[in-house]
Amino acid sequence: MMNKIVILIFLLFSIKLHGQTKIRVSGNTDGNIKNVSMRCFPYYTDGLVLMQPTTLNGTAFMLDIETMLPQCIEVMADSAVYYLLVIEEKPEEVAVRKGQDELSRLNEVNFYIKKDKPEGVGGGKNAIQQSFYNQFRQAFPEEYDSLIKKSADKTIDAFEEELFAAKKTKLKWLEKAKQENPYANYMATLIKKEINYAYYSCLLGYVANDCALKKAAISKNLPVAFIDEMKQLDMNTEEMLYSNWYRKFLNNYVAYLGSEVQNFKASADFSMQVREEFRIAETQLKGTCRQYALTELLVRSCDKISVDLSKQILSRIKEYDKGGKVHKYAQQKCAPMISAKAEEKKLELKQKDKAVSGSSTKYPVLYDMSGKEVYMDQFKGKVVYIDFWASWCGPCRQQFPFSKKLHESLTPKELEKIVFLYISIDDSEANWKKAVEQNQLKGINTISRGGWSSEVCKVFNITGIPRYMIIDKSGKVIEENAKRPSDETLKEDLLRLLAD
Repeated sequence: MMNKIVILIFLLFSIKLHGQTKIRVSGNTDGNIKNVSMRCFPYYTDGLVLMQPTTLNGTAFMLDIETMLPQCIEVMADSAVYYLLVIEEKPEEVAVRKGQDELSRLNEVNFYIKKDKPEGVGGGKNAIQQSFYNQFRQAFPEEYDSLIKKSADKTIDAFEEELFAAKKTKLKWLEKAKQENPYANYMATLIKKEINYAYYSCLLGYVANDCALKKAAISKNLPVAFIDEMKQLDMNTEEMLYSNWYRKFLNNYVAYLGSEVQNFKASADFSMQVREEFRIAETQLKGTCRQYALTELLVRSCDKISVDLSKQILSRIKEYDKGGKVHKYAQQKCAPMISAKAEEKKLELKQKDKAVSGSSTKYPVLYDMSGKEVYMDQFKGKVVYIDFWASWCGPCRQQFPFSKKLHESLTPKELEKIVFLYISIDDSEANWKKAVEQNQLKGINTISRGGWSSEVCKVFNITGIPRYMIIDKSGKVIEENAKRPSDETLKEDLLRLLAD
């Protein structure tokens, strides 16, 4: 006997609550299906997955979901999976047979199993779209993790050839399917986007996987042609967030550009990489896409980054998440680690205070261009604006023109009382000196020897650069995270301290 599942999808309400819509998925089996369950990501964030057995009264099943739209709902009947893409809030106007409920009729989809292969038909345009998407997912069931795993022993060129061939196969299937079903044009447009996002998410994923497998110090960047093509894609396509391929693309894209800023050089401090990814997500993404990317970034990295950076990202998520559930999820996942790191930092500071209590200075030793020792508190009586940087740091160099402009805007008398102290954390003193000469930095140029293991990084918990700090005339640090030179209000702050 032919197995049959009837699935009805309809909207209980046509209103949104904090971007959410209530829908109901229900149906019946013919008795040959033992278990039915459903899975979706109602807030798109991968950790917030709703997976629930729904078999009721023998063959009937039903699940009410409050979710964002579009939403891909996976209905699992034993070992088979059916993909239902709910797109719109409102039902469509179609003719209904006498005696049938209009709302149910509009979204009815019948799935049949023929030789273990599901096929679907439906009434109404919504049902046709859902059936069309299900056919695509059934025809191309591969997942990201399995594809990346297969790339381990391949060159980027060989892997790209495979991906491109798979992309062509999918597009060919799509063109044929569109001809057979001209009513599914909207869904075909979404699928075409998903095919492109899948292609580029795997290319970006290859770089990270190759670096991790070979434990390379420097990650391989992709050929320029690939990157130029990829940047033509729309990065903010909220209607595609239902797609696991698009979500993976966003994560990989942000991570890749973060590495690009670091010249694909592995940093001794993971906070630097995450800080760049945070900046990229903030500046290049919008709306729910940005909220999703920031949440995934924090959850996967909060155990490895500084407390301040974790709190900063969490604060942004709270600001963007109007409903509060995504922020609550991120907080629950990361709060224990943030608290533990905060306590660890307090203990370290106590130990450092104890270690320097008998010294003539409480600040680490620095070295100027001639190798002479320099200490931060030797400038007592002056306001000290400190710039922590390194020759390889792109964002640091971007601020230098603003530093020069600020320096030149001060009078000679003011410059006598305000010190611009540059502290490099370069591993190479030769690279540091060369960068000082190239950028013509005006002020006192010093280096804290040891790179990320140097004393200034330990004492001031420098986990990412550029970083700025202000010491007042008494020699006390009053701003551990001061404004950047590009902030036009910085000059007012310095002059105010000078007047105190």
